[in-house]
Amino acid sequence: CLSHMPIHVDGTVNGIQHWSAILRDPVGAKASNLSAETRRYDLYLEVADVVKQIVADDVVKGIKEAHAWVGRVTRKTVKRAVMTTPYGVTDRGIRDQLISDKHTDGLEGNNLKNANYMKDVILRAMGAVVEAAQAGMDYVQQVAALLAKHDLPLKWETPDGMWVQQSYYKFNGTRVRTLAGSFQLLTEDATRGLEVQKNKLASAPNYIHSMDAAHMTLTVNSAAAAGVTAFSMIHDSYGCHASDVVLMNKILRQTFTDMYKEDQLLKFHNGVVELLTLRNKPEIIEALPNLPHAGNFNVCEVRDSSYFFS
Repeated sequence: CLSHMPIHVDGTVNGIQHWSAILRDPVGAKASNLSAETRRYDLYLEVADVVKQIVADDVVKGIKEAHAWVGRVTRKTVKRAVMTTPYGVTDRGIRDQLISDKHTDGLEGNNLKNANYMKDVILRAMGAVVEAAQAGMDYVQQVAALLAKHDLPLKWETPDGMWVQQSYYKFNGTRVRTLAGSFQLLTEDATRGLEVQKNKLASAPNYIHSMDAAHMTLTVNSAAAAGVTAFSMIHDSYGCHASDVVLMNKILRQTFTDMYKEDQLLKFHNGVVELLTLRNKPEIIEALPNLPHAGNFNVCEVRDSSYFFS
């Protein structure tokens, strides 16, 4: 029968997938279903299991807040934090998410203290499970902060040939009086220089967003060239008509593999060095952080991964 419904396939913890491919991380690749293994892995559940063990150990140590979480940690408890970490959620943001999502409701003790404790435990668990992703984010943030301290924007080229420039400037405040009261309007002012902390915190999320946007662009272009005419795309959710799903699955795996056959973080680093060379800034080049260590994951496995997007 004729169908007009879009059929969607979604990436598994897409931000972690990109970082795992960038850093050739076999641990993160397996946990986020990049590898060609037949088993489907669940990163959220894996982190939740580590969190449960940490909580149990802390109970033995007599940590008060740990007692409140015994028997209360589930996959849902950690999911939002794990999902949003590659996109720049702060420690405070994770704490606030735990409270707003009502994970602390009904626990003994103070909600804020309980949420702060769980935030720390989740971050420890994630560090144990996907350590390489954090190293990649830290590297990009260090580069962005160094450039911003010298009033230089961060620029990089994505795999689809788009240039991105990040430059968050300091604000000027103007007080406006109205009948409803007094308000302050904030506007960026390039003459005041770059805001270091904002450029640092935004850099890793902006970089990885540009990578998943490039993946979608390359996929749509390749699929269109292969005859697919209808798309329904939302971030890491790729939709097409039922008759094109098999082709779409093949193409999105191939474009992702092609993207990461090239060392994208080395390309990023070389682009920064080129920018600094053009501006005659050898002293900043010397101060650049070292690239994080890359693992031995073969990105070509993605082509045979059943659950990369599913």
